[in-house]
Amino acid sequence: MSEVLRPAPTRRLIGLVGPPGVGTSTLADRLARDDAAAAVLPMDGFHLTQQHLRQLGRRERMGAPDTFDVQGFAAILRALRTDETVTAPGFDRTIEEPVAGAITIGRGIRTVYVDGNYLLVWEGIAELLDETNARLIAASAARATRTLAVD
Repeated sequence: MSEVLRPAPTRRLIGLVGPPGVGTSTLADRLARDDAAAAVLPMDGFHLTQQHLRQLGRRERMGAPDTFDVQGFAAILRALRTDETVTAPGFDRTIEEPVAGAITIGRGIRTVYVDGNYLLVWEGIAELLDETNARLIAASAARATRTLAVD
């Protein structure tokens, strides 16, 4: 019986998923800060520009699942499977716009913490990740339930 051996991925892509404000970005930053061979790729850089959203009639919905460049995000995740340096967009919160080429993930990076709300919602994205951590969703839901019970 012949077994097909696949090479181990050169980079591990770990999705950190949770609703806004639950702390996935903070967690990703802390994990990467503690590991010189780690980096963070937030989905925020893949927001469509405000101009594009206005053209689509979706500006008031900015941040909804259909206001991101999901295909571009998937392309970057696939590019991260190589040993090459990969550049990705960041997001400037002061102007609420994506910034092309703001993030560089170098050749020595072995773990990429992928941070975002919709990693498990967008078709085809979860399959590009090696693992996802959605435990924060449960903590957020419990906190929201406690808040509603007090109100």
